[in-house]
Amino acid sequence: LFAKGFDISAFAGYSDTRSVAIDTTNNRYDWRGQIIGTNPSGGEFGRNGRSLFTQMDKSVIYRINTTYQLPSDFKLGFNYLYSSTRRTGEDPFTPVYRIPYIEPQRIGSHFAGLSLEMVKLDGKLNANAFVKYYGYNSSINDLVFTTDWEVLEENNNVANWGGGFAASYKLSSKLLLKTSTEQATRMPSPTEALGDGVTILNNPFIQPEQSFNANLGVTLGRYQLGLHDDIKISLNTFYRNVEDQILFTVVDGQGNGEFRNINKVKGLGAEIDIVYTLDQKFKFNLNGTYLDLRNNLKIDENGRDNIVYQDRLRNTPYVMANAGLEYIIRDFIQKESKVFTYLQSSYVHEFFLRWPSLGNQDNKDIIPTQLIFDAGVGYTFPSQKLVVALDISNMLNEQVYDNFLLQKPGRAIFLKINYQIM
Repeated sequence: LFAKGFDISAFAGYSDTRSVAIDTTNNRYDWRGQIIGTNPSGGEFGRNGRSLFTQMDKSVIYRINTTYQLPSDFKLGFNYLYSSTRRTGEDPFTPVYRIPYIEPQRIGSHFAGLSLEMVKLDGKLNANAFVKYYGYNSSINDLVFTTDWEVLEENNNVANWGGGFAASYKLSSKLLLKTSTEQATRMPSPTEALGDGVTILNNPFIQPEQSFNANLGVTLGRYQLGLHDDIKISLNTFYRNVEDQILFTVVDGQGNGEFRNINKVKGLGAEIDIVYTLDQKFKFNLNGTYLDLRNNLKIDENGRDNIVYQDRLRNTPYVMANAGLEYIIRDFIQKESKVFTYLQSSYVHEFFLRWPSLGNQDNKDIIPTQLIFDAGVGYTFPSQKLVVALDISNMLNEQVYDNFLLQKPGRAIFLKINYQIM
């Protein structure tokens, strides 16, 4: 734009959203939507009566990216990102002091990065060194009671620096090595800091998550197994050392909670991904993940031994796997048309709801092992503009749960019709 080898792009956005949670009925319902009783005061959210809560968000985002091609296959890059959310709320049925966001609350974050990238050895070696700045600020209200209810405004401003290095080297056309290290910061999202006004409480004292990450991986393939089939295998291992990891914490028997910081978490992990294709029609993919993330705080903030020290991270799956089959039939019924079918399975091994060292060892809350299957079929018309698809999720109608032992929906059937105008 301004000089040869210099590129710049910019983006700006603004959103004004409004969401309403309606809880005005006197009835109580089960998971099937059947009435199982009444509540004279009305409502099921637990606010001691009916609620018609309206949440209003005003959000902005600005982003700029620039690159400059330097001599000798070097490239300099700079990017900046700013985002902010201002949230307010209203509810005609709830006492003023209990209305979430009756006083405006907001969060904002700044991110800036400077990188130097190089490509050497005829494209075999790629390397990237970078430095990053993270800024986080928030104004979040805390409701306290002394002689009367009082709203206190808590302000938080945090600034962190980070950086790292990433490189890949192609030993051959079918063997790629990758490695990276980074000191990173993750800002709290609007939901993590401000809550949602319904089941997630705000947290005025939440801090950005800081971590040191190291990764080492290898990619093999694609290797030809025959005239028309091939296979590709990717393996990645990683190490993480985290301070103030952000994790949701349930605070009552109804599943309500807030996001909190866990002081220290450390662990290792590995991922494998295998993709097999045959004649560009059939594809089989298999991937698995193993995580060993543990509480690494030996002495708690009160100077006592931490009884959950070295416990596996609660509410976090540590063995997961996915497998899928895909098959494409071309020129089905009509020339240039395509039929796409798939079968996908997902496996999550059982894991603890709470810290493993807490409570009765014989009566632990465990999220059970889950195995679900999804399937679907789609038809693309010859014009390539119209696609009709039928998808079935959890086709065996298995009982499944989220990471907090809350029941998730069973079998569901979706009919999708996509038409591309332009």
